[in-house]
Amino acid sequence: MGELQPPPPATAQLEVLPPFFAVSRKKLVVMMLCSFNFYAVFWFYMNWRRIRDREPGINPALRSLLAAIFCYPCFARIQRHGRAMGLSLGLHAAPAAILWVLLQLMGQFESPLWWVPLLAVLPMVPIQSLANAINAREVPAHERNDRFSGWNWLLLLAGGGTLMLAVLGALIPGT
Repeated sequence: MGELQPPPPATAQLEVLPPFFAVSRKKLVVMMLCSFNFYAVFWFYMNWRRIRDREPGINPALRSLLAAIFCYPCFARIQRHGRAMGLSLGLHAAPAAILWVLLQLMGQFESPLWWVPLLAVLPMVPIQSLANAINAREVPAHERNDRFSGWNWLLLLAGGGTLMLAVLGALIPGT
């Protein structure tokens, strides 16, 4: 009898992560609206984690919590990466960051324009489009993150319902 040989190692492929957080534009917009922009904290966290993989020493949690300060560096890294690949950004990092911060700040003032901060998703859309283009080029088979998970649906129901009630409440004249 011959010696027992261990089975050959499984050829399980390691998942290669794309350079930036992958999420479809539709999902980004819906999640931002239904979470009243809290999804931005998650979005920045996921992008900073991917950036940290290439640039050790970055604290993704801190940078996502202080997104108003660190949104420009995040947007600029995505833009620089895309430019190096020959891709162009529809909205440059500096105006996108300024617009994002200004729209977020609009919620700090008491006014009938309570809904204006919800527009903060608009400067994120071209940034995410570029990130998706980068991801598609560098890791063509990556998970596109275009479906809503159970947790997403829970947020959509709770946040979307709250958003609809807020819009209806704003349309009904006060007594």
